[in-house]
Amino acid sequence: MRAELGKLTQTCDWLAPNTPKRGKTMQDQRSTRGLLLAALFLLTIFSNKVSCKQPKLYPQPNYETKEYWTRDAQQSMDRASRVLQQLRYSAKNVILFIGDGMGVSTVTAGRILKGQLKNSSGEEASLAFDEFDHAGLIRTYNMDRQTPDSASTATAFMCGVKTNGYMLGVNQDAKLGSCSTYDSRQHDVVSFLKFASEQGKATGVLTTDRLTGATPAPAYASSVSRQWQDDTDRNTDDSSPDSPEQRRRCPDIATQLVDRAVNFTVLMGGGRLKLLPKNVTTMDQFGGVQVNGTRSDGINLVERWSSLQRQLGRRPVYVETAEELRNLRADQADSVLGLLSTKKMRYHSTNIRSEGYREPSLADMTRKALEVLRKNSNGFALMVEGARIDSGHHANQAQRALYDVLAFDEAVQVATEMTSIEDTLIVVSADHSHVFTIGHYGYRGQPILGKMVSKSSDGSLQYEVAPDNIEKTVASYSDGPSAKPNQPRPNITEDVPEEKEKYRYPALVPRHSESHSAEDVALFARGPGAHLFQSVHQQSYIGHVIMKAGCLGWYARTGNCLQDPESATSAATVDPRTTANGATSTGLSKAALSIVLCCLMLLQQL
Repeated sequence: MRAELGKLTQTCDWLAPNTPKRGKTMQDQRSTRGLLLAALFLLTIFSNKVSCKQPKLYPQPNYETKEYWTRDAQQSMDRASRVLQQLRYSAKNVILFIGDGMGVSTVTAGRILKGQLKNSSGEEASLAFDEFDHAGLIRTYNMDRQTPDSASTATAFMCGVKTNGYMLGVNQDAKLGSCSTYDSRQHDVVSFLKFASEQGKATGVLTTDRLTGATPAPAYASSVSRQWQDDTDRNTDDSSPDSPEQRRRCPDIATQLVDRAVNFTVLMGGGRLKLLPKNVTTMDQFGGVQVNGTRSDGINLVERWSSLQRQLGRRPVYVETAEELRNLRADQADSVLGLLSTKKMRYHSTNIRSEGYREPSLADMTRKALEVLRKNSNGFALMVEGARIDSGHHANQAQRALYDVLAFDEAVQVATEMTSIEDTLIVVSADHSHVFTIGHYGYRGQPILGKMVSKSSDGSLQYEVAPDNIEKTVASYSDGPSAKPNQPRPNITEDVPEEKEKYRYPALVPRHSESHSAEDVALFARGPGAHLFQSVHQQSYIGHVIMKAGCLGWYARTGNCLQDPESATSAATVDPRTTANGATSTGLSKAALSIVLCCLMLLQQL
């Protein structure tokens, strides 16, 4: 404010200088100058010509004394020592949380924002999964791209197999967009959720994307194109090498949701229009208008889902609104389909500020899903995706992305409170990262969504300018829609980024949609099997750990599971040297070892 008043004073000096003018007394001059100063000050407040947001730093917590760091280290080591107890258990339940696009810089920025929303400097804050006992790094590249998309990465962490980009639930031998060469027997891969369902566990998929989106779809579907979310998408895909008639051989993803996930217990997300035909309307709660479905085949998949569930003797519950979800009673529902938005679900930052209808949060969805899933005495498997982190980054809208990190964090917290670390493996990771960064040597308490603050020689705060004399934000992107071709860096003096939900943070390279990045993403885990995450792993490793810890799929068939010591007296492991008849090709057999032991005992008696 001091700097702005100085500028205004200089302006007033120009408009009403101190030199007395003819016919004007010094008192008149001062009066005129005062009026002009007041007028300009008010003009500054009510116009966008000059920012009235003053530089600030959030307060640093007072508990960070020099003794604090030793206590913090001891607590962390005590927590790490619990791994010895967890080794005693296998996982009855497994939950995989995926923050779409939640790279390491996004995790850090989200953590800081969480603290700053509580009026703290933020760097010392913790997300729910920061407290997990185990962490590692995940390599996200797929079979044909250094920087991956969400369909191929989801196939890796749910099915345990890496594949090519833009395909899901199939291996690398499938051809993108080609039904004519697709063979389900040779190309399909199976998710840990499908295995869990086949083995009698309750299963669920939650997402703030469409349920037919790239990340949730590999849980139940196999498709040579992530774009074929309904039959209209498939039939009109000009990028496919096949004719429309050939493409019809492949079921669209929404059809597979109903037919192949028929034994899934809970399915919640957006994308209602993908399950409804064009001649059926549904209410768009935000617009307050009826909108038509998008299917061309005339099939109402919502009705088909309900009919299939009843044929199987279940009590299905279908919900579309937050109120219907709140009123859902777990003891009266055997299966749940929640299509909570016509398209993607809302950004969390938009939803919490809405004065009208509000969608359920990801935490609300997680809480209700767990109430239903935990009724199954065999346990459950659940995948939860916070999808709009990715959407915000693609638009260079960091505030939207980071608020969705906080919504994701709340969902993880709900899961930790509703489950036991002794029988539930919880894994938190991301499918890929983004070209999003935070930096500029900020002081503690630097507003993570604001402009860069520095200190002048007298200790007062001011907005920092770059060598081009333009202010800069803490957050920025390598590319994206905020970058304009052949234009200089925009002057953001008038901007107040943290007060604008849709503010597009600066980007360097123009691109219609900000891009993913190729670096490793973090993984956090707790519960049985979490100790298997302990270094840098392939993304496909996630699916294998979940299946081993939960004794699912191939690991169940071969007995190669993480077992309780009491039941693991003869745990079977697969030796790569084992031949077809079960004998070991090298080394001593059990019979030979027995003979050696007998000889040793006889020698001792001589």
